[in-house]
Amino acid sequence: MFELFLVAFISSKELCVIQSDMTPYCYEAGFGEKANPTTLGSFLVKQVVIGPKNKRLGSAFIQLMGGTGIHGNYSEESRYTKGCIKVRDFAAEWLASHVKVGTKVIIVR
Repeated sequence: MFELFLVAFISSKELCVIQSDMTPYCYEAGFGEKANPTTLGSFLVKQVVIGPKNKRLGSAFIQLMGGTGIHGNYSEESRYTKGCIKVRDFAAEWLASHVKVGTKVIIVR
Protein backbone atom coordinates (compact mmCIF):
# COMPACT_ATOMS: atom_id res chain seq x y z
CA MET A 1 0.00 0.00 0.00
CA PHE A 2 1.23 3.49 -0.87
CA GLU A 3 1.64 5.74 2.15
CA LEU A 4 -0.03 9.11 2.04
CA PHE A 5 1.85 12.40 2.06
CA LEU A 6 0.81 16.03 2.30
CA VAL A 7 1.49 18.96 -0.02
CA ALA A 8 0.83 22.51 1.15
CA PHE A 9 0.28 25.09 -1.60
CA ILE A 10 0.72 28.56 -0.14
CA SER A 11 -0.38 30.40 -3.31
CA SER A 12 -3.73 28.58 -3.51
CA LYS A 13 -4.13 28.36 0.30
CA GLU A 14 -4.57 24.57 0.33
CA LEU A 15 -3.22 21.57 2.18
CA CYS A 16 -3.67 18.44 0.07
CA VAL A 17 -3.63 14.76 1.00
CA ILE A 18 -1.99 12.65 -1.73
CA GLN A 19 -2.27 8.87 -1.90
CA SER A 20 -1.91 6.66 -4.97
CA ASP A 21 -5.24 4.88 -4.59
CA MET A 22 -7.38 7.98 -4.10
CA THR A 23 -8.12 11.31 -5.71
CA PRO A 24 -6.16 14.06 -3.93
CA TYR A 25 -8.25 15.87 -1.36
CA CYS A 26 -7.46 19.46 -0.41
CA TYR A 27 -8.39 21.43 2.69
CA GLU A 28 -8.57 25.21 2.84
CA ALA A 29 -5.53 26.39 4.79
CA GLY A 30 -3.93 29.47 6.29
CA PHE A 31 -0.20 30.15 6.31
CA GLY A 32 2.31 32.48 7.93
CA GLU A 33 1.97 36.20 7.42
CA LYS A 34 4.76 38.29 5.85
CA ALA A 35 6.48 38.91 9.19
CA ASN A 36 6.45 35.15 9.99
CA PRO A 37 6.33 33.24 6.69
CA THR A 38 5.78 29.51 6.47
CA THR A 39 9.05 27.76 5.64
CA LEU A 40 9.18 26.12 2.20
CA GLY A 41 10.65 22.66 1.74
CA SER A 42 10.23 18.98 2.44
CA PHE A 43 9.65 17.86 6.04
CA LEU A 44 8.75 14.75 8.03
CA VAL A 45 6.15 14.53 10.76
CA LYS A 46 7.86 14.48 14.15
CA GLN A 47 4.86 14.24 16.50
CA VAL A 48 1.04 14.02 16.36
CA VAL A 49 -1.15 15.29 19.22
CA ILE A 50 -4.96 15.04 19.28
CA GLY A 51 -7.01 17.00 21.87
CA PRO A 52 -7.90 18.56 24.13
CA LYS A 53 -9.07 21.63 22.21
CA ASN A 54 -6.71 24.56 22.59
CA LYS A 55 -7.80 28.14 21.84
CA ARG A 56 -4.72 28.81 19.70
CA LEU A 57 -4.05 25.42 18.09
CA GLY A 58 -7.51 23.89 17.86
CA SER A 59 -8.10 20.22 18.57
CA ALA A 60 -5.05 18.65 16.89
CA PHE A 61 -1.40 19.52 16.27
CA ILE A 62 1.06 17.85 13.89
CA GLN A 63 4.65 18.91 14.54
CA LEU A 64 7.09 18.75 11.64
CA MET A 65 10.83 18.33 11.96
CA GLY A 66 12.25 21.80 11.59
CA GLY A 67 9.72 23.53 13.83
CA THR A 68 6.74 24.12 11.53
CA GLY A 69 3.39 22.64 12.55
CA ILE A 70 -0.05 21.88 11.17
CA HIS A 71 -2.94 22.69 13.47
CA GLY A 72 -6.62 23.48 13.72
CA ASN A 73 -8.45 26.68 14.64
CA TYR A 74 -8.71 28.07 11.10
CA SER A 75 -11.53 30.50 10.38
CA GLU A 76 -12.14 33.28 7.87
CA GLU A 77 -11.40 35.77 10.63
CA SER A 78 -8.21 33.94 11.67
CA ARG A 79 -6.44 32.73 8.52
CA TYR A 80 -2.85 33.76 9.20
CA THR A 81 -0.31 32.13 11.50
CA LYS A 82 3.13 32.73 12.92
CA GLY A 83 4.56 30.33 10.34
CA CYS A 84 2.47 27.18 10.81
CA ILE A 85 -0.19 25.71 8.54
CA LYS A 86 -3.69 26.26 9.93
CA VAL A 87 -6.76 24.23 8.87
CA ARG A 88 -10.27 23.85 10.27
CA ASP A 89 -10.54 21.63 13.37
CA PHE A 90 -12.29 18.75 11.57
CA ALA A 91 -9.46 18.69 8.99
CA ALA A 92 -6.76 18.80 11.69
CA GLU A 93 -8.44 15.90 13.50
CA TRP A 94 -8.73 13.84 10.29
CA LEU A 95 -5.12 14.54 9.37
CA ALA A 96 -3.88 13.72 12.87
CA SER A 97 -5.69 10.38 12.79
CA HIS A 98 -4.27 9.44 9.36
CA VAL A 99 -0.66 10.64 9.39
CA LYS A 100 2.06 9.06 11.46
CA VAL A 101 5.54 9.97 12.56
CA GLY A 102 7.69 10.02 9.41
CA THR A 103 4.90 11.08 7.01
CA LYS A 104 6.29 13.41 4.31
CA VAL A 105 4.99 17.00 4.09
CA ILE A 106 6.01 19.25 1.19
CA ILE A 107 5.44 23.01 1.41
CA VAL A 108 5.60 25.01 -1.84
CA ARG A 109 4.79 28.53 -2.85
